[in-house]
Amino acid sequence: MCSGLEWTVDGFDFRIRELDSDDISEVRGMVVGCLYKILFMAFKGLFVKNWRTQIVLSGLTALLLINIGYDAQYITIFVLFQTCLLGFTEIVNADKTYLKFWISEVFEDGEWKKVGTAALHEPYQLDKCEFQTGEITSLKCVSVSRDWRSKKMGTMLLKYALSQATLMNYKAIILRVIEEQPTAVSMYKKNGFEILKVKNTACLPLLYGINVYVMARNLG
Repeated sequence: MCSGLEWTVDGFDFRIRELDSDDISEVRGMVVGCLYKILFMAFKGLFVKNWRTQIVLSGLTALLLINIGYDAQYITIFVLFQTCLLGFTEIVNADKTYLKFWISEVFEDGEWKKVGTAALHEPYQLDKCEFQTGEITSLKCVSVSRDWRSKKMGTMLLKYALSQATLMNYKAIILRVIEEQPTAVSMYKKNGFEILKVKNTACLPLLYGINVYVMARNLG
């Protein structure tokens, strides 16, 4: 039984509800898959835009192949696995690490299928400093399966999260999104978010990093 939000688009029934412990195994794959995509876009942006990154990565690749051989590919996979493990750990402990965690589902072929996620989390301490009030929350894990991105699922998840944050008496909500996600940035702006600042997150010394937009909006 759904206690969240239900609606119909193009003949499909959708709903948003809170995460249950039985959902974690399936939702974990969705979150990690989203993390892989963000990592790919970030690395692509770094490589294409920055000649320093191209030189350093090319040099590191040659050095690894000379000194380690083709075992270098296993090292790369290990590093990526450890990075994604961060997302894995968070979703496994979703009931402890998140204030609220929601999933969106579509009714298809006689069953409800999970197609999206959204969550509220305690904000970083530095983000709290942007506001005079301590009543602030952070939006996390907004993701939608590729096949359902034309159904306004992301917007519905976002609006539902905003309404729930308001009911929880938060006065403001904050999020972070990378420059390589223009569609997400546009969606947040259409829903009242403004860019507070742009942070350049350097991966290695002397390298330009990834531009991260810190966005926020007041709740009322």
